[in-house]
Amino acid sequence: VSMAVAAQAAITPLAYALQMEEVAVTARKQTESAQDVPIAISAFSGDLMTDLGVSESGDIALFTPNFTWHTEFGRASPQPYMRGIGTNNFSPINNGPIAIYQDNVFIGPNVAQGFATFDVERVEVLKGPQGTLYGRNSTGGLINFISVKPEIGAGITGYINAEIGSHNTRNLEGAVGFDVGDSAAGRISFLRAENDGYTKNVNPDSNGDAGIVDDIALRAQLLVDAADGLSILTNV
Repeated sequence: VSMAVAAQAAITPLAYALQMEEVAVTARKQTESAQDVPIAISAFSGDLMTDLGVSESGDIALFTPNFTWHTEFGRASPQPYMRGIGTNNFSPINNGPIAIYQDNVFIGPNVAQGFATFDVERVEVLKGPQGTLYGRNSTGGLINFISVKPEIGAGITGYINAEIGSHNTRNLEGAVGFDVGDSAAGRISFLRAENDGYTKNVNPDSNGDAGIVDDIALRAQLLVDAADGLSILTNV
């Protein structure tokens, strides 16, 4: 009996470690558990993205099966492919078959899809055609980055992260949420990311560095509880 008890005690921590966290998603434009959605979906919480080191929109492809993020034409002009569907057209006015959304707002041109991620609540990667709910340009799939929203009555909340590293990397990220009276709340998020690049350009006409990162990003949100059943969120 003592051996059985010892064995049970030994596996209990592992059982807790293997428990899956339930992730609520809005893949079908309503809040529901990811396990209940009849779509091939990969969902990542903001905390998990931080633990995985996700700092740019394309980083999520490193942890998503059947999803690749090509940057042959530069970090800020990507070509995402999902299940083999994508485009190698690097025209700045090109809209590919993989739809990119930020807070449910469509980001069409590929020159705007390689952005820094910060103060993220979660990201949802939907595989396969999504035209029924999201319209054109989603033949191969869809990625939706969802920011942390203001919360009425939560008082002052927020965080700040600072990083330094090789290649003169200097990153600063943070957010602050606050109440605006009894029926409104705001949240301001920011990011400043820099590094000198990790490769050298041997072209004598260049400045010698390649892959330089110089990002500045700011997001401001205001949530107003206008009436029973009606709330208005402004996101800039």
